Amino acid sequence: MKFHPEITQKELCHKLSIAPSTSTRFIDKLEKLKLVTRKADGKQTLISLTEEGENIYRQFRVSLKELFTSYSEVLGREFSKDLSLMLHEASNKLERDL
Repeated sequence: MKFHPEITQKELCHKLSIAPSTSTRFIDKLEKLKLVTRKADGKQTLISLTEEGENIYRQFRVSLKELFTSYSEVLGREFSKDLSLMLHEASNKLERDL
């Protein structure tokens, strides 16, 4: 949702490879926590992050950087960068093929 503001529930389900009923439950919980908003647009529902959702995303990014730093100390920085790149590429390939 961070990079796809006002994503439709259908698009979100496709990107996450989950059923609409599953996404509804997750979105309900996120909405209750005031992390996302829903907006009806005809037959579609558009989902966006709230300001609090944006804050959580920023905290998540900081945590990812800390995690990378931690495992880089064990595995080495170059190997860790290569590993991250391979995992990212694998994720993209899986998403395209699904």
